[in-house]
Amino acid sequence: MASRKSHDALPARLPRRFRGADDIARFVRLCLGERALEAPALFVIALDHESQLAGMALNSVRVSHAGLSVSEVLDLADELDGDSLALAEVRVGEPRVPDLAEAHEFLILAEHCLDDGLRLMDCVVTVDHRWWSLRELSDCG
Repeated sequence: MASRKSHDALPARLPRRFRGADDIARFVRLCLGERALEAPALFVIALDHESQLAGMALNSVRVSHAGLSVSEVLDLADELDGDSLALAEVRVGEPRVPDLAEAHEFLILAEHCLDDGLRLMDCVVTVDHRWWSLRELSDCG
């Protein structure tokens, strides 16, 4: 993963606790500010046992949860000192609701991570100021 940010460089109005997709989306919006990314990216947000920010990474090479293995996710949690992780895919272009296949793929990854003791809270897909929770979409399908 590339582009780690220290806590000092992050906006002061961050969510105190990450309870779900709303907090993940707000975190991404605060980190990006008003600027839109010109290329897609994947935020990996590590949370401690109280669901507070423990660390984060931003990857502009691997920009999706698709294809992430359980061992890679576990390694990221270890590297970022996280008791749980949340993902956020920042996409560029025309907003498109993620399809059920993407949501189910995330849910399968989350279930396998949980089998290995790591909670993968959600994966939020953002385009401009719109966002969707893959966990919520998988519950609808």
